[in-house]
Amino acid sequence: MLLSITKSYLHIIKNYDEYTYSHHKRVAYISKLIAMNLGIYGKSLRVLVIAALLHDIGKIWIPTQLLNKSGKLTSLEYEIIKEHPQKAYELLKNCKLFKHAAKVVLQHHEREDGSGYPFGLNSSQILMESKIIAVADTFDAMCSHRPYRARLHDKELFEQLLGCKGKLNERVIDAFLAQVQRNKVLGWQSKEDTCQVPYLRASYE
Repeated sequence: MLLSITKSYLHIIKNYDEYTYSHHKRVAYISKLIAMNLGIYGKSLRVLVIAALLHDIGKIWIPTQLLNKSGKLTSLEYEIIKEHPQKAYELLKNCKLFKHAAKVVLQHHEREDGSGYPFGLNSSQILMESKIIAVADTFDAMCSHRPYRARLHDKELFEQLLGCKGKLNERVIDAFLAQVQRNKVLGWQSKEDTCQVPYLRASYE
């Protein structure tokens, strides 16, 4: 039931914005690798991957011309974008199957130093699953080409990620980089099959 509903939501996302759909799959894949490096398995891993797959579903309420704007966002436009975690939470919270995943999604833009949104939580208040998704989300955004900026490459990419320590959880960043060193992430962009929803079933077993 949970997997079926998740796939239905992903279908809605794909029909709304192809980039957001692909981004969700990549973030779920990276989040899974990080979690396993941290010793997270079973039900906890399942909830994390589901949350990662749906973390930006709130963006279906954001106009696509705003999501894909080539120029700098105005202050008002940025405030509209920042509404997406709350909108996702409102969608997911009323389904018992997504009860904890909804909270994870709500917090994925919170930051260790309290500079995130929507609530400005500090490190001790943020769920570990949200911290994992935050790192995966940030990394994928950095290495993806977007209308408003080119993707980062190689040394610059990892230097910027390391520079996020203090805002993103240091332990989670280190776990991610450990996976990179094991060659479990490099080249993942070209391996589309690793990002497909069916792989999740095996991940839970």
